[in-house]
Amino acid sequence: MTLRAMNVQLGRWVFTLDYPMPQVERPCALSPFLCADNKDADYRFHYIPKVESLGTSPLMNYTVRDSYRVLEGSAIRASWRDEGADVDIQVPLERGQSLDMALRNPLLSALQVVAAELLRHRGGYFFHAASLRLRSGLTVMVPGVSGSGKTTFASGPWVATLFSDEHSLLDFTGEHIRVHGVPFSGKEMNIPSPGSANLDLIVFLEKAKEGTTPLVRSIKPKEVVARLLRSMICFDRSPEVFIQNMECVERLVQETPSVVLTYGLDRGAEAVSLLYDYGAAV
Repeated sequence: MTLRAMNVQLGRWVFTLDYPMPQVERPCALSPFLCADNKDADYRFHYIPKVESLGTSPLMNYTVRDSYRVLEGSAIRASWRDEGADVDIQVPLERGQSLDMALRNPLLSALQVVAAELLRHRGGYFFHAASLRLRSGLTVMVPGVSGSGKTTFASGPWVATLFSDEHSLLDFTGEHIRVHGVPFSGKEMNIPSPGSANLDLIVFLEKAKEGTTPLVRSIKPKEVVARLLRSMICFDRSPEVFIQNMECVERLVQETPSVVLTYGLDRGAEAVSLLYDYGAAV
C-alpha cells in the first residue's frame, strides 16, 4: 500500500497524517489548514485499515494499558505511548468496501478526537463551541450542545471570520487565551478559516420566540464554570485530569467576560449589536 503524507496545522501545532493514496481523497475542509511538508511535526498519525469491526458503541472509550493510551469507538481505534508523538489509527474496513469510503470520514474525525486528547498536555483545549470574529472585531466563543443554536449563530451575516461552528480550540500557553481556527464543522458544513485571535467574550445562547426583544444579561461565574466543564472535550475521566480541567476553566472564566444572549431568529442582527455594545464596554 502506497502512503502519502500531509501536514495539517491546528493552531501552533502541526500534525502529519500518513494515509493511502491515490485511493483516498482528502476532505476539502483540510485544504486551508495544510502547511509545508518540511515543517517539523508535533504529532504523526499512521492510518491503518483493518478488515474487521472495531465495536458497536458510538461513544469514545479512553483507557491506559501498560505504557499505551488507547482511545476507541465504533469508527476508530487510536493508540500511542503516553504523550508520544506517533499515533496509530485503526479504522474498520468492511469486506468489499473501498479504502476511499473507509478512510474519508475517519481521516478528519480521528484528527478531531485524538487531537483533543493530545493537545491538552500542551495547553490546547477543545470545547463544543462555535468561535468567530464579529464584524465589529470582537472575538467570541459560543459553547453549547447540539441544537443550542451555535451553528445558526455562526452562519449569520455578522460573522467576519469563522474559526469553527462546532469544535473550538483554545490556546492557554500565552499571556492571553487565544482561539485558533480548526477544520471541524457542524451539520451545516461551514468551512472554517485558519488563523487565531485573542478571545474577548463567551456567549451562551438562549432561544426566544420570534418578535422577542433581544436581551443580554450577566451570568454567575459558578454557572459559567459548570457550563464550560460540560462543553470541554476530554475523554480521560481520571480525578487528576478533572483538576487540571477545572484549573483551565477557572482561568478562562477569570480572564474572559461571559454573557447570556436571548433572541429570536428574526432579530439576530439586533441581538449581535448588543454584543457590540457590551464588547465596547468591557
